[in-house]
Amino acid sequence: MNNSSNIIIDMQKDNINNRLIKQDISKNILNKNPDNHTRCMVCNKKINLIGFQCKCKNFFCSKHQYPDTHNCTFDYKKYGKKIIEKENPIIISSKVNSL
Repeated sequence: MNNSSNIIIDMQKDNINNRLIKQDISKNILNKNPDNHTRCMVCNKKINLIGFQCKCKNFFCSKHQYPDTHNCTFDYKKYGKKIIEKENPIIISSKVNSL
């Protein structure tokens, strides 16, 4: 009797977790604005197929595609340093004994 009650409780917990996950996914889908990539964030120009997405997650026209033209908030220096640190780990060798 105890095993069957544990199984039922586990099944109920799984159902609740699945419902919560589905709600989170539906909220994320509803929160996304599909019109955010049809116009430039600076000049509001229609960009259609030639839009450029910056690392700050916004879309821009060809005039504002570069970070300095749209006052990008993304820190490229920090990003570059992190990539270099990951790709080039510090290697410390043992000391050479003198003769």
